[in-house]
Amino acid sequence: MSSSVVEQIRALYEDTERLEKSISDDMKKKPRSHINRVYQEHRIYDRSKLIDRKAKQLRSLLTDEDGLRKQEIANMSSGNVFSKFYDALREVREYHRKYPAPPPKADKFDEEIDLIVDFKEPKFSGEESYGRYLDLHEHHHRWVNMKGHSQSHQSYVWYLRHFNHFHEISINRKNAEYADYLNKLLDYLISFQQRAHPLLAEAQLAKLDEGFEERWEKRLIVGWTVAEIDGQLTNRTNNDHDAMQDDQPDAINLDTITSVEQLAELGMDVLKRELSRRFLKCGGSLNERAQRLFSVKGLVPSQIPDTIKAGKSKGGKSLTSESVFSSPKYRTIALVEAKISLISELLQDVLDATVQRVVKNQARTYAEIEMQLELEEKLSSDEEVEVVEEEDEDDRPSNKNPLKIPLGYDGKPIPYWLYKLHGLGIEYTCEICGHYSYWGRRAFEKHFQEWRHAHAMRLLKIPNTKHFHEITNIEDAFTLYEKIKGDLMGKAWRSDVEEEFEDTEGNVLNKKTYDDLQRQGLL
Repeated sequence: MSSSVVEQIRALYEDTERLEKSISDDMKKKPRSHINRVYQEHRIYDRSKLIDRKAKQLRSLLTDEDGLRKQEIANMSSGNVFSKFYDALREVREYHRKYPAPPPKADKFDEEIDLIVDFKEPKFSGEESYGRYLDLHEHHHRWVNMKGHSQSHQSYVWYLRHFNHFHEISINRKNAEYADYLNKLLDYLISFQQRAHPLLAEAQLAKLDEGFEERWEKRLIVGWTVAEIDGQLTNRTNNDHDAMQDDQPDAINLDTITSVEQLAELGMDVLKRELSRRFLKCGGSLNERAQRLFSVKGLVPSQIPDTIKAGKSKGGKSLTSESVFSSPKYRTIALVEAKISLISELLQDVLDATVQRVVKNQARTYAEIEMQLELEEKLSSDEEVEVVEEEDEDDRPSNKNPLKIPLGYDGKPIPYWLYKLHGLGIEYTCEICGHYSYWGRRAFEKHFQEWRHAHAMRLLKIPNTKHFHEITNIEDAFTLYEKIKGDLMGKAWRSDVEEEFEDTEGNVLNKKTYDDLQRQGLL
C-alpha cells in the first residue's frame, strides 16, 4: 500500500484536510485562561507546520521528477484492468494483515490528530508564569558582574526599565564579554517570544534584520551615529550612565592623597576599581597601580596621557568613528542591539507587567508571596479554572458580584456566611464625617480614630476623646461638649474658696475670708 504513489498522494491530501479541520475546530473554541490560550496557539502552530511539511511532500510527488506516478497511472489504465485491480486489492489486504490497525472512530478525531502531531508542552519557568512575565534575573546578574563595569548598585527593577537603552552605553564598554551578554539576552528573548506567542513569533522574528544594512551604511542607528561615537571617544566619561562616576560612595578623592604609599595602603582591588572607574589601565603590581593613579591627580580627562588610558588597540592608536564602522565586531554588536530593541518593543506589554509584578512583590510580605505562588500553582495545575488576570479587571462581567460583597486577598468575593457574620450588609452613616458610610460594626467603631473623623472633629474645635465615641451627629457632639465643660468647671480648683489659712488662734479660714479680715485689721 505504501509503495503506491497514488495512494501516498491520497493519504497526504487526507491528512492535510484533517489537520485543517482540526485547526478550524480549535480556533472556534475561545480559551478560558491564559494557559489555555498558550496551549491552543502551540497546537495550531504545530499542526500548521505539519501541514507545510506534508504540502512539500505532496508537491514533490505531484512534480513527478522520477516519473513513477505517470508510470503507475499508465499501468493502471492499460492491459487487463480487472487482474490489476485484484492484484492491488491483494496487496492492500496483505499490508493490513501485516500491520493491523483499529478502525477509525468518529468521536476519536482529536485523538487521531494528536497521534499525527507530536505536541510538546511549552516549558516556562516559575517566574515567567506561562508567558505572562519575563525572567531576566540571570541576565541582570551577568550585567552587574560584567568585568570593568561598575553597576553593582543597579537593581533588578532598574535593569528591566533600562536593559534596552543601548545608546546610553559608552562604546568603550562594548567588548567581547558585552557581546556574549547580548547574544545570550537575544537568545532568551527570541525563545520567550516563540514559547509565549508561537503564531506571531515566526513572522515578527523574520523582520528583525530588515533595513539594518541600509541604516548602518548611512550611520542612522541610534547610539551608532558619527556624532555620538565621536562624543564618546573624545570624552569617555560623557553620557556613560553605567559607571555612575559622580555618585559612587567608594570613589577615591585624589585631592586628599599626598603620596603613592598612601594609595598603596588601599590595596590592589580598590586601586583596580578606581582605575577602571577613571578608564585607566588597571593591570600591573600594587606600586604600578598606585603610581598610575597618583599621576592623574589634578588632571582633567583631556590632559591624561594616552599611554595610561584603557581601551587602546595593539598599535597604540585610539578608536575613531571610521574604524568603528569598518570593524565587523562593532557591526555585529550593533545588529544584536537592534534586534533586542525590536523584540523589546514587541514585548513591551509583558515588560511593563513584569515591572509592576516585581515592584508589587517587593512590597509584599513573605506570607503573601507564598500565598500568591500557591494560588498560581493551583490555577496552572487545573486548566478548567479560569485565570483572572489583573489587566483584565475592566473586562469582568458585572453580574459576578451582584450583592457587592467585599473582595478578599485573592480578588474574589468573601464567603456569604462571613459577610453576614460580620454584619457587612449594615450601613452606618456619620454626619461628622460628611455623611460618609461605613459597612459593618467593626469598620464603624474603627473609624472614630481614623483621619477623616479626627479631622472633622478638629474643624468643629472639639477634642476627639473617648467621650465622643459612638457620637455621629454634630448637634449631639456640641451638646455633649458643653456638658463636659460644665462638669469640668464644677470640679475645677478654686483657690479663693478651697485654699485654707490658719490664724494665730488656730482658726481655719478660706483664703477670701482670711484676706478680708487681714485688711480690716481684725487678725
